[in-house]
Amino acid sequence: MINEHEKSEEPYPPWIPNDEQFLSNPIPHCEYITYMQLHPIRTFSMGSPFETADQSMVDVIERELRKPSGESLPMGPPDLIASAIIYSPDCGFILSTKASRGLKIEVYQGRISHFALGAALLTIVEISLLIRQMNNTSTPSTLSRVSFWTVGILSVVGGYSFVAFLTIGLYVEKCSLQLLTASFLSLIFFMFFGTRYLMSIYGIQRPEREAAATTSTTTTANRPIVPVTNVEPGTLPLPVTATVQPPPDNDTSDASTLSTRLWLFLVATTFLTFYSFSWPPTPRYVFYLFLLFMSLSFWIPQIWRNCYRNCRKALKWEFVIGISLTRLAVVFYVYGYEGNVLWVEREDWVCWFAIGWVAFQIWVLGIQEVLGPRFLVPEHVSLDNQFPLCMIRVLASDYQATDWLTSFVLNSFYHQLTIIIQFYPSTISKLHSHYLHHRQYH
Repeated sequence: MINEHEKSEEPYPPWIPNDEQFLSNPIPHCEYITYMQLHPIRTFSMGSPFETADQSMVDVIERELRKPSGESLPMGPPDLIASAIIYSPDCGFILSTKASRGLKIEVYQGRISHFALGAALLTIVEISLLIRQMNNTSTPSTLSRVSFWTVGILSVVGGYSFVAFLTIGLYVEKCSLQLLTASFLSLIFFMFFGTRYLMSIYGIQRPEREAAATTSTTTTANRPIVPVTNVEPGTLPLPVTATVQPPPDNDTSDASTLSTRLWLFLVATTFLTFYSFSWPPTPRYVFYLFLLFMSLSFWIPQIWRNCYRNCRKALKWEFVIGISLTRLAVVFYVYGYEGNVLWVEREDWVCWFAIGWVAFQIWVLGIQEVLGPRFLVPEHVSLDNQFPLCMIRVLASDYQATDWLTSFVLNSFYHQLTIIIQFYPSTISKLHSHYLHHRQYH
């Protein structure tokens, strides 16, 4: 074709479209001519290491790939090896390769199916572990020890898996059944179990949040006492709470608010991840490593919760070890296996870092259970959470709609205790030690 064009008197080569041949200022771009040759398929036998596969063997492999029937193959589907030359006449350069490897589309779709089935099995394991953990923490005292953010990170990552598998399953028709199965199981983990567990933790720990939000407030507006006048003899005044509406259902509002926030966060971060596909390589690489680091830091909030609440044994060890292994398995596949379906280059240091980071978090949880939750906290740092004050404050707000006098007494008692704790910490510690001494000998 090139020789024919040089011999002809045509000003433009035949590979340039007709609508661009008559432009006075054509858009600068390079046209490419590609020559590619597939290498013969090599087989391994006992007599000679490599032999060229005959046409009948190739036909059997090709037929089984396109229309699987369960027929035994003489060899597995081999990788395609090709040599190619890419020539650009108008830009004047040549690109060549001698041994480029590739896969047939049927082989790649088979790998996607296997990956989706493996992800579905891992999700089933995570669901079973989460159910056992929920049954183990079914009381308010045990739920108060579990970190809301630890369960939140685990659930949100399950939501990302649901969106990813659903999106890929809608485009890859050959593997849609396996991908939609993994997507459905991820949705169950995220929505039905993870969100339900989060709502239980959120409701139990609500008094702590309300007390923390009102700790900085030293005075509140009390309801004035209205004098009773013009009461006829033989009659009683109407109760103060006769026209007060009952308080709203906090559990229902908390559940709807939490579910809405989870879905909004999931959608926003998903769009950000999709937008990052268009970023330059270096920022995109750093962003993905940051997401990986955050997704593997799921035990850090639980470590902080143990220190803050001075509690231990919040999570079962089978849950901690099992969830850690399932999350690390995905990292090993993506960054440690060269044939992964995401075409991510193998990086052993990422795998080793993931192992070390998750193992360090598990080690800290184990040390907290053996040596105490605050073994790393200096003695002069106070992390005592004022949980009794939280309960007093919540009771005062609950009684405000039904019994004004009880609410007034509880509010006054709450503020007096707050002032005493803030300005007389030594007195509180002495009273606590005397109480323990009295309890020991009586």
